[in-house]
Amino acid sequence: MSLFKKIREALSAKEKKQDDKSLQQGPVIHKPFQEEPIALRQLRKLHHNKDERINQKLVKNDLKCFMQGHAGERRTMYELKESDLPISILHDIQIETKDSKAQIDFVIVTTQFILLLEAKHLVGNLHVNEAGDFIRTDLPSSDGRKEGLKNPVSQVERQRRVLEKALYENEKVSALPIYTVVTFANDKTVIDYADNAPISTKKQVCRADQIANYIFDLLQTKTDEVVNMEEAQTIAEQIAQLHQEQPFKTQKYYGLHHAANEHANTNQYQKQSYYYIPGRKELMKEKSEPSQPSKYGFTQPVTLREKLIHFRTETYQQEEIKAYMVFTDAVLDEIVRHKPTTPSALKRIKNIQKNDTLLYSAEILEIIKSHIKEEQQVPESQLRRVLKTYRIQQGVERNIEFFEVFTDKMMEDIIQKRPNAQAALLEIEGFDRSKVREFGESIIHIVQKGRF
Repeated sequence: MSLFKKIREALSAKEKKQDDKSLQQGPVIHKPFQEEPIALRQLRKLHHNKDERINQKLVKNDLKCFMQGHAGERRTMYELKESDLPISILHDIQIETKDSKAQIDFVIVTTQFILLLEAKHLVGNLHVNEAGDFIRTDLPSSDGRKEGLKNPVSQVERQRRVLEKALYENEKVSALPIYTVVTFANDKTVIDYADNAPISTKKQVCRADQIANYIFDLLQTKTDEVVNMEEAQTIAEQIAQLHQEQPFKTQKYYGLHHAANEHANTNQYQKQSYYYIPGRKELMKEKSEPSQPSKYGFTQPVTLREKLIHFRTETYQQEEIKAYMVFTDAVLDEIVRHKPTTPSALKRIKNIQKNDTLLYSAEILEIIKSHIKEEQQVPESQLRRVLKTYRIQQGVERNIEFFEVFTDKMMEDIIQKRPNAQAALLEIEGFDRSKVREFGESIIHIVQKGRF
């Protein structure tokens, strides 16, 4: 009998005792593995960018490290998907609390526990000494040199604390205990332990090809089921909702001396007073010094301030004028605070008449309107996750099938049509007055707020 059949039979004996109408028969992915995440795409773009201001040495180093880590995560995801275990998988979860943040490679949710998994893909071998320190040995071209490694067990333990705090702050405290493990994906890496190495460290380390056995052993050791399958999936969806995608910081790869020079020049410009003179831009093109390189490297501006700064940077570089002539930081602050959406409202911004900002009023107003629209609309991926979680919760509480709350097709219609009133729900096929009466108010709230 194969290992996976033994796993299935061992778990099915306990699952058959439950009165669940739909049992999870294998891994379910709640946040999938991305073959080309944003950071990898942006690093590759920077690597091929000929801009002399870019620190290519730093780019190449980060790109190499990221690709190695990504390869380890890909291998680990393969082993998890092929495990045939009843687990929920979330990849690359980025959690932020009021005073801390953490990036977690994998979150595994079962009916008995949550497992945080840190995936490593290292070149060379590892030695764990009596103090539990990780030391890399047999490095390529090192002539026997050894070097310390940041303790991955301590790293994943910190991730556990951040996740626990995030769940508490968002009032999503789970009844499931949280465990941690570090897995090494490079098959050639040999892990050697000193005789007196901490047992706890040994228990929290395994190879990627053994991760299925590791989880299976945990499931057998922790025999008491804490939640059922539906509740476990709800917990996985709640953790997925905590994920906050972090913007890629392109500016880090630009030379610091350029940023310092521009910052000094910008401060100098802002101290000057300026009033509009017809034909000034043409004169500036002839007499101005070469435009200063931008310290702003936003490739995907997120906040309104970032979008406006991005626009200012592109404008003054293209038109060969000074940054403050588009708008000063003081004017920028007022625009961000008031968010004007009409020409008359924009003219009321303090000191806006003292520069050429009104020449760009159409572009500025379009940026503001577009941003307000984005703020008001819940992202599609988030809305889908919350609707799925709500459907699971209602199904469990009412003891009905999930599709009796709403089907997948009805859910996609909600996401596309964004109904803003219960009457609008009646226009979606499958919603009658009875269903709208039961679920309508909550669904409209989810569409508008992205939560329930």
